[in-house]
Amino acid sequence: MKQLRRTIRRILLENQEHYEKLAKLIITGEKESINQAVELAETMGYISFCNHFTREWHAGTYYFWKCNDCDPQFFEELEKQYHVETSNRIYHLFSINFYPDEGLISISKGEVAK
Repeated sequence: MKQLRRTIRRILLENQEHYEKLAKLIITGEKESINQAVELAETMGYISFCNHFTREWHAGTYYFWKCNDCDPQFFEELEKQYHVETSNRIYHLFSINFYPDEGLISISKGEVAK
């Protein structure tokens, strides 16, 4: 029984580490990092579906990710890190909206053309 408890604790801790790492990748606000993190989260089952689309606007490009059926712990970790980071620095054209009742996360990232 003790071995089973240790194994369960280890698995839970490993999952928490994954949540933190994936959240950090998303919080960078870099398109490639967000793509990689969202793909990994989908593969690991932390989100069940993510719709990614791009829109052109007069000054550049906007990228959107809408992630459905988010794992509550992953959702919580991402929200926590986002609020900590956005209080420490200003992100230009990057935001995350959280919809806890629906288990939905909406990420947007804008890039200005040079």
